[in-house]
Amino acid sequence: MRYRIGPGIAIVLLVALSGALAGCGGDAAPAAVSIPACAHAGPPTALPSGFPSSFPFPPNSRITGGHPLYGGIVISGTIAGDFTPTVDGLVAAMPPAGYKILNSEAEPPYDADVEYLGHGYIGRWRIHAHFNASELCPGAQDLTVYAAPRQQPTK
Repeated sequence: MRYRIGPGIAIVLLVALSGALAGCGGDAAPAAVSIPACAHAGPPTALPSGFPSSFPFPPNSRITGGHPLYGGIVISGTIAGDFTPTVDGLVAAMPPAGYKILNSEAEPPYDADVEYLGHGYIGRWRIHAHFNASELCPGAQDLTVYAAPRQQPTK
């Protein structure tokens, strides 16, 4: 299934994915997650300050970096798990966690993007299959999530 995404959010995500992500400090200790060795995942780090703590990360997520971007925060990480159940689980977890899905696009089993709104934030997440050079790393998905405070319209 394919859906269209807004150009503004797409540009933000492309810029975020093209930059090197540096780890940021935070209060919460990251959970220990066993990631397949072929993913070469970085060490876990806490969520950056200002990122919505209510965001429903998939089980077995390891956050490995984050930094400010265009008035919001972009984080990166790796998820241990298969593509379809991971994406389906996150899509299903968003509404009960208070996040509305605005738009989505998926190209299973390699890539899924979702724009969302909730808890005063607007953003986008992307899950894509992890590749080393041209080899697929089974059981590892890359995760990028962008969240920015939602600007309220002025009258």
